[in-house]
Amino acid sequence: MATPTAIYDNYEKLRDKNYMSDYYVEQKTGVSRAIMYFWRKKGTKVQRKTIEKLALFFDVPVSYFYEVQEDEKTDNSSCAG
Repeated sequence: MATPTAIYDNYEKLRDKNYMSDYYVEQKTGVSRAIMYFWRKKGTKVQRKTIEKLALFFDVPVSYFYEVQEDEKTDNSSCAG
């Protein structure tokens, strides 16, 4: 199972990809920024109900938050000239 920090990292990727702030997500979902802070900094346990709210808001499966996400920029090639 993913750690609270990994869950936060997945949330953060979705948030940034959708050009949103924590404040905006909090207003739309009711998931407090303080709770997210504790996931990230303190490793506080994440309740499934909270993940379900975020998954519904971002239109992703709940499992998204528990998976290891690869960066979209996986191209390791360089421009040699």
